[in-house]
Formats: sequence, structure tokens, C-alpha cells
Amino acid sequence: MNRSLLNLRVTIPQKYNDRIEFASGVTIFLDTHFNPEEKVALSGVVTYVPANGELAKSGIKKGDTVYFDYRVVSDGDMLPGYGRSHTNEIDINGSKEWFVGSYHLLGVKDGESIKPFGKYVFAKPTVTAAAFVSSIIIAPDCLKDTVNNDKVNVIAVSDKVETVQNSDTVWIRSDLAQKYNFSGVLNDTTLVISADYIIAKD
Repeated sequence: MNRSLLNLRVTIPQKYNDRIEFASGVTIFLDTHFNPEEKVALSGVVTYVPANGELAKSGIKKGDTVYFDYRVVSDGDMLPGYGRSHTNEIDINGSKEWFVGSYHLLGVKDGESIKPFGKYVFAKPTVTAAAFVSSIIIAPDCLKDTVNNDKVNVIAVSDKVETVQNSDTVWIRSDLAQKYNFSGVLNDTTLVISADYIIAKD
């Protein structure tokens, strides 16, 4: 079936988040050849919702902001295993738009938060406070804050997930979790994982 009949179409402000602007007016441009998945656009505004299929029944509507994985916009020649032509990009009357399938969709903006889509759960790693704190002595790594990506705090849950809820602490397969920075704030990483890969509640 024609993919345009089953996928969302979105517009994005720019393909890459490839610059840092300082209050002084200085702008630094980042090289997108290194870790392009960390610099591509992860959100867009919906311009088209299919009339049939899973997305037609999702409640997503034209004008909504949706979040998707980096493979939607990443250049094919920058990531292993992809061809040079990027099949998600489409020209609509001279305007560049992008196909987003349900398999790439991570969440939908809901007020000031992001609601996970499908069976996704959003979480933050748990952090064990440092056993040693000093502003003078540099502590060895074994005494610093410990970040645990296997034991995580749930911050958002899709409506389709009934096994966990917000504020639960759960154990996951961290090797199957995707790391995204939705906020643009430095080091503000969100773990995105399917509820199927949650091993246990704490």
C-alpha cells in the first residue's frame, strides 16, 4: 500500500540542531558527521493524518507536535546500513515534509509534557548520591554519583500501558532502551523503552 496512506506527514523547523547560540551573539556550528543521531530534529508539526490504519485511530490531529526517533530525519549516508537517498523526505508543493510511521513515533506533545505513543514508557536513570563530597579534593570515580540505567524512575506512560504508572521505579533492559534529549537542555537524557522490556518493579 502507498506509504502516504498510512503515515503522518510533518514539517520541521530545521533538519539538524547543529548550532549553539550564546547571549553574546556568538554562534557555534556543530559538525553533524559525528553522532548525527544526537543532532537531528526529533519533533515536527503534523500536516497530514492518514484516514486509515493505527495512526488514524490514535487521536493525533493536524497541527499537533509529535516526537519521533532519529531515523526519520537522519541522512542515509551518515548512518551505517542506509542508502544515500532518504526515503522519508517528500516535496509537497515546494515544501519539504517528512513521513513518520507509527514504528518511528515516540510521543505526542500534551500541554507542557510529552505523552508516550503505543507501548512506550519514558524514564530517567536512578542516581545514587556520592559517598564523598568536597569542593577541594577531587574524589575518585568510585565515590562519585552513580547513574543506574537499569533501575529507572518512570516519568510518563502511554495510555496503552497498564503494567506501570508514573513515579514507579522499575528494572529494565537498558541495552534495549533508546536515549533521547527532547528538551534541548544539556545532559537532560530521557530513556525511551517499550513496556515489554520492563523486567520488574522495585
